[in-house]
Amino acid sequence: MPSTPSAMKDALNFAVDCLCTLIEKHDPSNDCSIPDEYGLEALVMISDIIASSCSSPLVSAKMSSTRVPRVVLSRLLEEFITAVNNSRLNEWASRRLLRSCYFVLLKFFETEVESSSSVLMIRRVFRSTSNGATFQITTDVVAILQLTMSIQNSLNKGEAVDSSLTRQILSVLPGNTSPNVNSGIVGSGGGEKSIADIDSACVAFLLQGVAKAIQIVDTFSQAVNFDSTVKQQLIHDIVQAERVHYRNEKQQKNSSPSWLDVDHSPQINDGYNDLPGHLVDGLKTSGEYKNFYASMCNIVIQALLSGDEMLDEGSEFSSEVLRCLHHLLGRRQKVYSERDSTNSLQDSSFDDTSRRLLDLSSQYLQRLLLSNAELPEIDLVLRNVLQFCDESESLVVSIASTYNFYRSLDDNSSQSLISCIKKYYIDEVGWKRVKPKPNDSVSLLFIDSSDSMEEHVRYYRSIILEKTSKDLTSIAASTTVLSLEERVTNLRVYLNLLLKLCEDWRAGFNGLSGRMDKLIFNIFLEITDKCTDAIASYIDHLPPKVLFEVKNNFVNVLHSISTVWSIFREEKLYGLANHIKGTVRLCIDKMPQLLRRVESLVGEVIINEPASNHSITLLEQCFLQIKIGVVSEDTGDKAHNQKPNPDSEKLSTGASFQPVEEKCQEREFEVDDEKMPATMLNISPESVEWVYTCVFTAFQKMWGDYYKLISRGKFRRNAITSSRKASGALMLRKRQELSSTLAAMCNVFGEIDPSSTTSMLFAEQFSYQGKLALCKCLESITMTLISSIKNLNQYFQDDRKQRRQHQTAVFDKVKLGEPLICF
Repeated sequence: MPSTPSAMKDALNFAVDCLCTLIEKHDPSNDCSIPDEYGLEALVMISDIIASSCSSPLVSAKMSSTRVPRVVLSRLLEEFITAVNNSRLNEWASRRLLRSCYFVLLKFFETEVESSSSVLMIRRVFRSTSNGATFQITTDVVAILQLTMSIQNSLNKGEAVDSSLTRQILSVLPGNTSPNVNSGIVGSGGGEKSIADIDSACVAFLLQGVAKAIQIVDTFSQAVNFDSTVKQQLIHDIVQAERVHYRNEKQQKNSSPSWLDVDHSPQINDGYNDLPGHLVDGLKTSGEYKNFYASMCNIVIQALLSGDEMLDEGSEFSSEVLRCLHHLLGRRQKVYSERDSTNSLQDSSFDDTSRRLLDLSSQYLQRLLLSNAELPEIDLVLRNVLQFCDESESLVVSIASTYNFYRSLDDNSSQSLISCIKKYYIDEVGWKRVKPKPNDSVSLLFIDSSDSMEEHVRYYRSIILEKTSKDLTSIAASTTVLSLEERVTNLRVYLNLLLKLCEDWRAGFNGLSGRMDKLIFNIFLEITDKCTDAIASYIDHLPPKVLFEVKNNFVNVLHSISTVWSIFREEKLYGLANHIKGTVRLCIDKMPQLLRRVESLVGEVIINEPASNHSITLLEQCFLQIKIGVVSEDTGDKAHNQKPNPDSEKLSTGASFQPVEEKCQEREFEVDDEKMPATMLNISPESVEWVYTCVFTAFQKMWGDYYKLISRGKFRRNAITSSRKASGALMLRKRQELSSTLAAMCNVFGEIDPSSTTSMLFAEQFSYQGKLALCKCLESITMTLISSIKNLNQYFQDDRKQRRQHQTAVFDKVKLGEPLICF
């Protein structure tokens, strides 16, 4: 035997690995095959190790030789959970392990006489050390339950819990509103023909008992009457059935587990070692109990979600399940809110289930809001959803899940939330002056005024938006390889999300969903930018034929451009550089570039509506602002300058944006007995530099794209659109875009005031950054025009050469047309 603790630990771990390897299936074609002699002996040994883990008189008398340290048992259970999840055990071995787990777990359960439902006896799970100073779990009930549910899922093809069992569990859960369901859990009689009956009866007894223990806080009390009849009948059935299995298959020494030979008479009391009553209060506040309680909640949640297809229907039954699940989550969160700050809920989070539960919760929250449900129910679900935002940072996400999650509190849902809050406080209970406890999370049930109501809604919206933004970042960084169908589906969802974001962004200024403030604006700007980048990435990685099939979906981009443009044109952005530059870039650069890219790939105009050239409009507005400033300086009439923004003091405080009563109002400036209209709200002497710099950058990118196309000399032959009319319309569209930018650039070098004695160009008034952007733009335009001339010259030289050689000259419309577009 090893002489040191570390050597002993290594030896035990090696032994565990060997035992697991011996009973793994080696014949994939026969899932019911029995292990060989060594595999069977290993299975018997493991079964006895699991069965001997509980503390009872019969175990200590007959099976003490198979006891192992708890750390070894935990390692063994962990290995088997992994083996089952990876389908490395056949059905015969899985059922044998399952029955040994039942045998152990049933000893911790009883039947409550009054309700006829099973209940987990928590006092039986723990033992005291140091006279109540600390507590320990006597048996790793959590790991054995997890192994049990893993095997059940494996044997039942992922559906360990059917609708009947779900209703039995719901009948004892908090939040249940349906009539109580009789447990109907009875013995099965044992034998080969009752395999399904034994397993279904045991799992129902166990899960209902765990759910009952979660609901009833005072499960420690001895005042409740319990009965062991059902439990003893189930143990008897398991033992009888397992004796048949083992002894019919192998008649040899050590061919069956020792726990099958133990006397399981009903006279033996499993509660002999229950925790004394005077230590109960200390147990309730211990971290060991709170960890155990949360783990039990997770197991029930996973069980209810195992057959989750039925939860997508939005039926009354699915709503009942989700209601109970959220009450369960609320109990779990309440337990953890009382823990020390050194502990974290993430320690016992269940990542494999969290993503699915978050998806279902998002849909359920939206249904609650749109159906005007009761505010306490909405508050519970909303706080649980926000809690998942903190727990699910590392989860694998999909754009469909992100879209559903965002819609759970979009503008429409936010308005419904405000309506529910007003109904609850104004029509029913009145504003509450009682503040929540310090360790409580933000709740809708503690609002003291209408102003606080909007703060709460903005807070919830900001959390939802931030989580959506993080999901988009995670998806963009993902290395998962998607099929073509998945990529097309994702592109459609991105396009829908982009339009939804822009519409909600715009609606926020109307003050209907918590109003718009600096934080919300920044998040909307960031998330819209990320969504635009994601669409651009998908465009570059999809075949043109596929883009042609989804071209009608890109009308969302056009509507998004119009929406963002209306935000800039009509709403006050308080002169913040990141607000103005970010909004301008979206509507004149990034989103229009998406449309140009798709049209270039499919070879035709995808949007029949004429595209508005907002960049030209902005540049004209900048010229107007510059002209106003110069003329005002010449005349010395400072009164004609724009009035200072009365809301400028709110800039440093981050106060809410207020709706603009007179949107895009034109103010008049008299210059030489003529009236000159004022510039847009967000184009001021301070912001004009940011705007024209963005315009020149957009021009530079547009001409740069054409330069890359023309300089290569290899033009894309469109194999999708064969219509001359369609390709001709696209060339005309490109021609109009480029010619309008050339005309605008000519105005840059025009005189500000021809009637003035001092000649001054607009370009002279630009800042250093503006002049730099202008020079880069002119460079891009010049290089594109030179490359176009070279391509045209080469085309005609080739054509002349062909004619001199008496060859038939082939008219290449694409090769000639693309360079001509630039002129």
